[in-house]
Amino acid sequence: MKPNIKFHITAFEGSNAFKEFMMFCYHGLQSLGYETTWQDQKIDSSAINILFGTTLSDLSTLTQPTDEIIIFNLEQVSPEVPWFNIAYMRQLLNATVWDYNH
Repeated sequence: MKPNIKFHITAFEGSNAFKEFMMFCYHGLQSLGYETTWQDQKIDSSAINILFGTTLSDLSTLTQPTDEIIIFNLEQVSPEVPWFNIAYMRQLLNATVWDYNH
């Protein structure tokens, strides 16, 4: 295991829709030697949390930058998409974003 770095995979809503991506991250990080956990609808304060399905959740409290959260974005980022709103933009601005396109 890599020292002092722990990752936690979670989804607040719709975790079945993201399961393959979540499994990819979980097993990929473990194969690289990182301690990795997975539990839906839970933030682990002792880990870097990789969040799926944040467009479906009300994570409006993410109003300041944080190093403990990575948003795995699987959605198109466009003002025309209904779930691309101010709350979601705030999430993207205040967390590290991993985008499926990049």
